[in-house]
Amino acid sequence: MLELKNDRQASPADFGYSGWTELPADADGPRFICAYHHGGGIEPGYTPGESAHVLGTIFYESDFGVTE
Repeated sequence: MLELKNDRQASPADFGYSGWTELPADADGPRFICAYHHGGGIEPGYTPGESAHVLGTIFYESDFGVTE
């Protein structure tokens, strides 16, 4: 699991996973983009159930590497 952006202060309806796809590999290897909605629970003016941003995060296959 790769947590992309923690938003535990937002209403559960205002954040979550939307989808992902694999992009063409670059010099750093295979890469992916994930789109998701993020409520911005700690932002000024946040209104539960009415606020959300669509965000995207690019990550690489190596982000899932084995740790010792």
